[in-house]
Amino acid sequence: MRRDCLTQMNGVAIDWVTKNIYWTDGQYKVIGVTSSVADYLVWKAIADRNLSLPQDIAVDPVLR
Repeated sequence: MRRDCLTQMNGVAIDWVTKNIYWTDGQYKVIGVTSSVADYLVWKAIADRNLSLPQDIAVDPVLR
């Protein structure tokens, strides 16, 4: 889990089933996730390798 700041949030998606928020950050080149019901400052990188410039994101909570 991370507590550092995000700098360039490009895309945001909300999973209304799990209440998780997913986003892309173009400067750090990461896709992250946090809970909308917990501490917003704590987040986890779910993808941070081989991303050139993540822009948009979508989630499909029905087809997990």
